[in-house]
Amino acid sequence: MIGYARIAALSSLLLVAAAAALLLTAGSSHSETLLLALQNPNDSSSLGESLAMGDVDGDGRADIVAGAPYENIGAGFDQGRVYVFSGITGTLLRTINSPNPQDGAHFGYSLAASDVDLDGKDDILVGAVHENVSPNAAQGRAYLFSGATGALMRTINTPNPQQGATFGVSVAMGDVNADGRPDAAVGAFGEDVGPPGSVNSNQGRAYLFNGTDGLLLRTLNTPNPQADGDFGASLAMADTNSDGRADVAVGANFEQVGANFRQGRAYLFDGATGVHLRTYSTPNPEALVYFGSFLAMGDADSDGRADLAAGSPSELVGSFQDAGRAYLFSGATGTLLRTMEPYYPATVGNFGQSLAMGDADGDSRADVAVGAPRESMGQKQGHVYLFSGATGQLVLVIGAQATGTTLFGYAVSLGDASGDSRDEISVGTDGVGRTYMFDAAPFGTPLTTPSPTPSATPTPCLGCTATPTVTATATTSPSPTRTSTATVTATATRTPTPCAACTVTPTASATATATRSPSPTPTGVSTPTATPTGTATASASPTPTPTPSADTDADGWSDTAEGIIGTNPLAACGTNAWPADINNDGFSDISDVSALTSVFGQGVPPAPARYNIAPDPPDGFVDITDVSRMTALFGIRCSP
Repeated sequence: MIGYARIAALSSLLLVAAAAALLLTAGSSHSETLLLALQNPNDSSSLGESLAMGDVDGDGRADIVAGAPYENIGAGFDQGRVYVFSGITGTLLRTINSPNPQDGAHFGYSLAASDVDLDGKDDILVGAVHENVSPNAAQGRAYLFSGATGALMRTINTPNPQQGATFGVSVAMGDVNADGRPDAAVGAFGEDVGPPGSVNSNQGRAYLFNGTDGLLLRTLNTPNPQADGDFGASLAMADTNSDGRADVAVGANFEQVGANFRQGRAYLFDGATGVHLRTYSTPNPEALVYFGSFLAMGDADSDGRADLAAGSPSELVGSFQDAGRAYLFSGATGTLLRTMEPYYPATVGNFGQSLAMGDADGDSRADVAVGAPRESMGQKQGHVYLFSGATGQLVLVIGAQATGTTLFGYAVSLGDASGDSRDEISVGTDGVGRTYMFDAAPFGTPLTTPSPTPSATPTPCLGCTATPTVTATATTSPSPTRTSTATVTATATRTPTPCAACTVTPTASATATATRSPSPTPTGVSTPTATPTGTATASASPTPTPTPSADTDADGWSDTAEGIIGTNPLAACGTNAWPADINNDGFSDISDVSALTSVFGQGVPPAPARYNIAPDPPDGFVDITDVSRMTALFGIRCSP
């Protein structure tokens, strides 16, 4: 019987207040940032496990290419499909099926888009990582399709046929031979390498194929041969040495580094010659962090050379095991430019599980989008973070609360779909069949860290941190299952519509190749005790973890609570700023209470986290505590 009298009294109050509330809200306006919400056209729970953006229809604006590698077709199982949606309207432009449909093939596991035939429309490179190529099970293939017509242009097979090669686990596109046409890079992280009698199983390879005729240009091998290194798990392509040819970055996320099992590495190879230029590893050495699982490239420091972003999704951050980090390295020198960390760190949050680079704020520098699909209140709802390429500051956080989905941020991609020379952000999910596109343009204030811990130097920004010494102890880490890779070569454009839980700045335009590869799924793995020392070459200070007591915008909700709810901890008023103002009209009124009561008694999820405004931090249920807090503020306007 609890709450019935309270609810009856509340109903009377709401009827009396409704007219006044409606008068107060009339004429109010606000900017929205969710531009497109795309559903799998065939009601499959798979869509957006891989993403790319490129101008497929030749209208000068980026379209969204979304992989659905786990889609069942007819009676088939996990055959997979690829969908192309208009970046302007979200209309389905094309459905692409495998020329060799088969169960468990995972067609659409990896994606890239670029104009191979020079018709002004980007063509689509698709990996089908587990296709059987007789007589070899899970050898894998890659396919090139015309952007203009959807017709198959080319089938690409590994030059080293073998069972379990997983050829097509990653793909990327870029012009390595300076003929004006993008060439194709394909990873095969399951290939066995070595002479008979001393074969390294799953050492992996990567290959470069001519964009003009599909012929093999080059085979790339790891400079550190070892079994189970998974070289080729991720790929990115862009010009790092200003020779007019795309260079190739290759991830080997399972490689052992010193005594650290599966610490992971990434390598840079010269596009013109195939010569190994550089080796990268985490500045925070630790076992089982899978550095190099995800790569992206773009010119962040405006020196005319592409820089490299690398994800390390299982690193220990503070006390949060497998919270994850991402790093940005100079393309010119290989030095660490900055360390990026989650603003809302969570155990097994896997920050760095997806990456993309593009110019989101129109300053002609590539910004970095980082997915953390397992963050948020233990519900694995996820966040996507955007860091300024120019300053390293965290300027935007988009929460799954904007969409109510789980594993939000499983894939990310950037491309200009609006034609404003600022890239929009596409975000994929896993297992819910949805993909979203957001506009970063309405936000302009960098997100600063609340209650910073004192340090030798001031903390000017969140995420651009020098890497501190860390001590790793026994920890559970995700053991990556060999899953999706998405590679993006962005060129394009688009127009706005609406959003629901984003916070703070930029916008975009840039030619960037971003790649997302195998995603770790948590399994209990015990990490040996180690005490590594972080080596930092960036000049900025460590980012403190936000404390529950900090309330930067003084709106009555802590920054931690607002991170869970999905509102902006830096603004007391505006779109997704004041938790009590669910519909963003500037008031706590009848519509907000109606929203709460419509899901009264539900947990989060299925109820949106945005509706769980009490206590602080929220308790994961929409109940009388939330209604009480809302009614205490009924009729009150948010404070700008």
